Amino acid sequence: MELDILKSLPLFMLLVVSCSAVDYTSRGVIPVFFSHQPDHFRKRILEGEVYTFLWGIFPREHKVYLDDKFREKGLLSVSNVQIEEFQTPSQRIKEILSFGMFSIKSYRVQGFGREARDYEN
Repeated sequence: MELDILKSLPLFMLLVVSCSAVDYTSRGVIPVFFSHQPDHFRKRILEGEVYTFLWGIFPREHKVYLDDKFREKGLLSVSNVQIEEFQTPSQRIKEILSFGMFSIKSYRVQGFGREARDYEN
């Protein structure tokens, strides 16, 4: 009995310590503020998914460049950034059916910013 527990210990440790992280960062392309800025009033919402494999071992880290994503949405600066990570029921079922070998997590990022036309006035 004791030997069986020792055999399963490495797998248990792998499951406990293996996880990936999503790093929400900026390259400095446009200014990104987490606090409110008074002249930022154009609301934008970004949505995306992050895929991991083998109980979150691969890839170890995901980078989401907020400034690149908001710039693609037409903003020249963004503030009051709010980040939400979640799993939909279908994503959770896929993770369970694959025994954690494949996992999908969704994210939603909301921010308020200024466009080029806001600077013209």
